[in-house]
Amino acid sequence: DEYWLTPLHCFVRKNCVEAFTATPDDAQKTPTKGKRRNVTEGQLGIRCPHCNKKGKNGSGSTTLDKGENDAAEKVDTPSRGSVYYPNSITNVYNATMNLLQRHLFFCPNMPPEILKKYSILKKDDARSGTSKMYWIESAKSL
Repeated sequence: DEYWLTPLHCFVRKNCVEAFTATPDDAQKTPTKGKRRNVTEGQLGIRCPHCNKKGKNGSGSTTLDKGENDAAEKVDTPSRGSVYYPNSITNVYNATMNLLQRHLFFCPNMPPEILKKYSILKKDDARSGTSKMYWIESAKSL
């Protein structure tokens, strides 16, 4: 991941989002108001790992990276904006950005040290701009 993603994106992937597939219960209970399609069993979802479950020490665990589904208990009511079901794989990035922008700083379960590190990395994420300039300069040289 470090080769393709910025340090910020690596941090987000590891600490702020969790990929999962919708269960029959998710498909039945997820409101579809304003959505074009219903959530279906097996559909890819993106969620806040800190709202989805709490480990014994009160912090969230990401099944994507750790595989500890059994060691965590579900939080009764996830916070608003903590779960997204992109309608295609190409929309996973957008769903992740929505979760970060609409949920991250309002999440009641988010550990303060995660928010602090995210904020530091966001300020220092110069590689994104550098990469963009690289492509611009490369295109100009053609």
